[in-house]
Amino acid sequence: MTSMWTIVVIGVGTVFLALVSLMVVLEIFRLVFVPRKAAVASAANSTTSTAAAEKPNTDRAELVAAISAAIAAFQAGSGQKDGSFRIVEIIKSGVSTPAWSSQDRTRKHPRGVSSN
Repeated sequence: MTSMWTIVVIGVGTVFLALVSLMVVLEIFRLVFVPRKAAVASAANSTTSTAAAEKPNTDRAELVAAISAAIAAFQAGSGQKDGSFRIVEIIKSGVSTPAWSSQDRTRKHPRGVSSN
């Protein structure tokens, strides 16, 4: 019959071996599937310049249409009359955090009330 320590050592060794093999597989995936930085930068520059030359205002028009549709849907749901809201200007905020994740950080809370 095997001793208790033999079973423990075999179990810990098996887990360690599995973790090391998983680390090797993930490193191989990184080498195969993640492109080089220089190739990505040159491809991004050529794609950006080509896309900017082809359709500079199409994306902007689609953005304005999407924002207008969202505002119209909000107005219809809240009972506001049509035409009570007008988009004057759309500017980039410079914040790279998505709106859904920064909402709670920018919301004003009454003093002494936590957001939890």
